[in-house]
Amino acid sequence: LATSRLFGWAARSTFYGFFERDRLRDDTGDNVIAVSDRQGISVDQRWRPKGFQVVYGYRFERNHTFDPDPGSDPFPLDSVANLAKLSTAVVFDGRDDPINSRKGFFSAVSFDQAALYLGSDSSNRKLLFQQFVFVPVKRLVFASRAQIGFAFGRDPLTFTDRFRAGGATSVRGYGEEGIGPRNGDLPAGGNRLVILNQEVRFPLYRWANGVMFIDAGNLLAKGVPWDGLKVGYGVGLRFDTPVGLIRGDVGFPANSLSTTTGRSTRWYFGFGHIF
Repeated sequence: LATSRLFGWAARSTFYGFFERDRLRDDTGDNVIAVSDRQGISVDQRWRPKGFQVVYGYRFERNHTFDPDPGSDPFPLDSVANLAKLSTAVVFDGRDDPINSRKGFFSAVSFDQAALYLGSDSSNRKLLFQQFVFVPVKRLVFASRAQIGFAFGRDPLTFTDRFRAGGATSVRGYGEEGIGPRNGDLPAGGNRLVILNQEVRFPLYRWANGVMFIDAGNLLAKGVPWDGLKVGYGVGLRFDTPVGLIRGDVGFPANSLSTTTGRSTRWYFGFGHIF
């Protein structure tokens, strides 16, 4: 439910109710190693002073994560947690086109506060900085993105609220959520995040365009030493169709991870640019 004005004030107000089920698979994609059910509500407001946007809101979710096939495990994965937090963000958007940018910039900083008095089982804070830059050089576009995030506070982030890295929209060349700490076969996420992306976008023929990219990133858990950035690179195609931009990428990992199958090529498909 949404309205563009609230009691005469020109701020967009939105109320969401949601249910989500995630099936978390191993690196082969064949086996479901955990199921995460999330349900809850979210309320936020967005208003636009001159030159920037401010967003703030409240979110409550109940998460049930379990092993769908525990077998004879005497202590199977089965946890229930409540997450309640206040969120705020400030956004500066100077792009010429938010869907297919050729020049300009996008800057954002967001802050989340989870606390017991809000109804959460944990107390922590989460900060994320994002910066996009688009520079045209004749028919080329150099597109850059940097994301830096970290969490702090009394408790670690809940499983579903942790930072993630690896896959189609972060560091290509690796499996989805394939970078960072793991809990057995399960991607554990992290409390520290660094992701860097560089693309060169160029026209091919009419509505077909090409992309060359290099990505780098990593996650950290508290108390775990930094082991450098994991790098992926590759090429892709973009088709600017009447129904939207269709994306196809092939990525290659520059680093081998002991927790993966060692696949040397990964294909990704989706809609729109990854940033």
